[in-house]
Amino acid sequence: MNPIMVDGTGMCGACRLTVDGEVKFACVDGPEFDGHKVDFDQAMKRQQMYKTREGRAFLKAKEGDTHHGGCGNCGGNEE
Repeated sequence: MNPIMVDGTGMCGACRLTVDGEVKFACVDGPEFDGHKVDFDQAMKRQQMYKTREGRAFLKAKEGDTHHGGCGNCGGNEE
């Protein structure tokens, strides 16, 4: 779970995830975890809130309407 480093100390919480029912921070507790124990659904939902308008626009330009350009689930259709 290679995190996008914001502070690298676990203080910001940007890389927080649940592993085997416990809260972990990829920057200090990882980045390697047993993939069978990671709650990927939660991790992916958390990462959505860090997407920027520019990032969504880039993904829409790159992938078109196949996913981030308007699926209605990932926030890619929000302005």
